[in-house]
Amino acid sequence: MNGYFTVDPSTTQYAIGTYKSVMAQRGASIGFTFTSDLNNITNSTWSWDNYSTAANPTTIYFTAPQTGYTTITKYVHLDGTTACGTSRVTTTLAIMSLGWSYRVAASPNPATNEINITFTKLTDSLTALRELDASENKNSSKTNKTQFTLYDFNTNAFIRQWSFNETELSNHKLSITGVVKGTYVLKIDRDNETSSIKLFVL
Repeated sequence: MNGYFTVDPSTTQYAIGTYKSVMAQRGASIGFTFTSDLNNITNSTWSWDNYSTAANPTTIYFTAPQTGYTTITKYVHLDGTTACGTSRVTTTLAIMSLGWSYRVAASPNPATNEINITFTKLTDSLTALRELDASENKNSSKTNKTQFTLYDFNTNAFIRQWSFNETELSNHKLSITGVVKGTYVLKIDRDNETSSIKLFVL
């Protein structure tokens, strides 16, 4: 089965059945317009999540995650009948939210006594979108703090917290002495923008 889709408002066409990564502002609604080739398919139906439609073309909206630099994956299926019988083609969409002008990393991971947290400023082609995001949030509440909170991965129980009265340092060292062996989630909050890292303690 043939067809294509576009990511609104662009008119660039991508073949259905492929993988497409899309970046957008946090919480933004993104429209994907799918069109099937009716010359070689009948009884076509688009389906995604718990919805389906026979409309052709059809526009489907997905919402980017609220947390910056978080990715969700969505699948859009085209079912139909061709000369070869009934078949399905699946398009995979990876939607990543913007929000931070930093990428954050923890090392070593797994860790034993100390974690080194590094903030790296992003200088790629997403600058314009990040500036728009910053402009829209310029009146939001700023804490002028960087805070790290450690939670148990399985129970979500609070383990430990570190707080710093700054938002400019590119490196922080966190002591995890006394934290038992296990899997954790380290939540990073910098000026009310959050990210998280899965952390292993040995």
